[in-house]
Amino acid sequence: MRQKGFTLIELVTVMAVATILLGVGIPGFRALATTNQLTSTSNQLVSSLNLARQEAVTRGVPVSVCSSSDGASCSGGTDWTVGWMVFADNGTTPGAFDGSDTRLRIYGATEGDSTITGDSLVRYTPWGALDTAY
Repeated sequence: MRQKGFTLIELVTVMAVATILLGVGIPGFRALATTNQLTSTSNQLVSSLNLARQEAVTRGVPVSVCSSSDGASCSGGTDWTVGWMVFADNGTTPGAFDGSDTRLRIYGATEGDSTITGDSLVRYTPWGALDTAY
């Protein structure tokens, strides 16, 4: 009766080929994952800016997007990787989230090594134009 199986040489050869393929493939996969994460984050930011502009025109009030680490107030910083929020800025303090403003959407902190910096606030007028006073 003949036994079936692999010899030690065959097993070592397969392991060597698998190690080489993994060594070549994993760095490329990491780059792909990083690129996808960056694309996803930038799409979220663009989407939130489009939402703000659309809501400003629809509601007829200024709408702001600001960096926010807690989703309850604007952080006032220029680091947007902590997260951001979109709110109808119809309160008593323009450019700041206060009790009479309406929160429209909250975005959490970004994942990965992406860096997003810029002005602490983007504000749209009820006509859909950027409010350059802020």
